This record gives sequence, C-alpha cells and structure tokens, in this order.
Amino acid sequence: MDEVAFFEGRRPLTNVVITFNKGKTRIAITPWDEWQIIKPCPFTLSCGNSRSKKVTNRFGIERTQTTSFENTIGASIGVKGVAALEGTLKTKLGEEVKFQAGTEEEETFTFDSPKCGYKVVRLYQHTRSYHIGYEDVRFWHRCANEVVLTHWFEPIYDATYAVEYDARCNCKNVPEQVEREGTQARITCGPVSKLAVQWKDTGDLEFADKPGAINRYFENREGMVEGGLSADLLPDYLRFLAHIESGAVVKAEAWLDNARFSTAPVFRSAPEVIVEFDDAFEPLHLVPSVATVARHSA
Repeated sequence: MDEVAFFEGRRPLTNVVITFNKGKTRIAITPWDEWQIIKPCPFTLSCGNSRSKKVTNRFGIERTQTTSFENTIGASIGVKGVAALEGTLKTKLGEEVKFQAGTEEEETFTFDSPKCGYKVVRLYQHTRSYHIGYEDVRFWHRCANEVVLTHWFEPIYDATYAVEYDARCNCKNVPEQVEREGTQARITCGPVSKLAVQWKDTGDLEFADKPGAINRYFENREGMVEGGLSADLLPDYLRFLAHIESGAVVKAEAWLDNARFSTAPVFRSAPEVIVEFDDAFEPLHLVPSVATVARHSA
C-alpha cells in the first residue's frame, strides 16, 4: 500500500515558463500541492445536536475553472498550444496533466455530536493547483490573462475528532471526566486516512471521533500494524468520498504520527525551467533560470 504524503501549507513544484513568437508570448505556470479543506468544513456540533450538510466528492479540475481557462488562455494559444503546455508540464513534473473538467457528486449527510460533549468536523483532500499567467506583447495581439486550475486527487484525510464531555452542555448526573493521555495516530485505508488516538492508560486504538477499541482488527506484521477493517466502521460521508461500499472489508494500516495542517499557506522558492517553442509549438531549446545559472557559477 502506497503511503499518503502529509505536509503543512503549500508544497511548491517546479515552475515552468513557456515562450513562443520569438519570446513575445509568455506563459508562466506556478504549480503547488496542498491539502485543502472540503467545504462545508470545518464546523462544530455540541451537546447532542445534529446537522445535515451537503458534501461534494470531486476528482479532477472543476468545470468552472476549465471553462475560464478555455475561454481565455486556451482560446489564445489554440488546441496545439494547450497540448504543448500539457506535454511540457508532464515532462517537468513527471505526471500526466490534462486541463479537462473532472467529476463532481453531491450528497447530504447527517452529522451528530456526543450527548454531553462536542465534535469538530474537518475533512481535507489532496490537491494540485496551477497558477497560469499568459502575456502577449505583440503590437496587434496585446493581451494578458491569468487563471488558477485546481486538480482534486483521491487522497482524503478525515481529521474529525470528538470530546465526550463538555461542562458547557450542563448534563445532569454525569461526572466530569478526567483528561486522558494518548498518542495521535491515523488509520489509512488506501487513499483514505482517518484521525485516531492510542490511549496511554489502556493501549486501545480508537478513531478520534468515535469511542470503541479497534485493536482487534490489526496485528503487527514485521513492524507494520495492518489488518482488515470493516467499511461500516467508517462514517457514511467518508465511504461516499472514497467510493467504498458498505459491508466491504478494506485493507488498513495504523500509524502513530502527527498529521497536521496549517490554515495559512507557506510559500517557498521552487526551481524554474524555461521552454521556448516555435510557431508549430515544437520546443526549440531549454533556457536555465537566473537562479540556476547563479548556482552553477558559484
């Protein structure tokens, strides 16, 4: 099972600059990976309250974004230009890139909370965004446009957690609970991961939003804690996002680690490559960026 990459903020990828018309037309692509919050998250429920929310399952690029790209930059460079752009990105990023509309499904689910506590619902999805800036400085073609295309991938992280007791709920005849110590963990089922905790006092492994030990589903095999997990232990909204059928048994792994996400994006420098095309959108040669030249000259 492939390990899902977790990271905070924005992870920059190689910037790509494409020029043609003897350098007078320029397309600059700035790509980055990011874990984006899935709307309508985050939200909090408390004291036994419940709420119905619409959840959207996305894969690929949103249709409104592809339409904006096709009507502006795509219309300016034509089909061959778009193909050259996709091919260059595939070469430089190592993965196929298609600026086509993806799929979207929407379904309504009911979220609840502990009777005497609260629940924080947080869902994240791995995305890759491309900021594409287009500029043509030719006298009769002066034009400038920019769009952002966001590709939604399969990996989902459910960071939902619940606290069983909250004094603000004013539950009668319920003793205040002692705060327990535990180690943050996550359960990974293919492209889907869910926040969990291993309690120090009992050693029990539980989902962070649902009490009940799930240790019996796992065993330590050559240092890897893995097993088969009933899909019905996952919330219905997560099965919907992951396209997992109710009643199925999914291969799962348990990890003790920190998977945290910051709310503020982190910007870091990234390498840049420049590719020049002729009128037929055939690459002429590569031009190293200023930063690359400086490094090799040092």
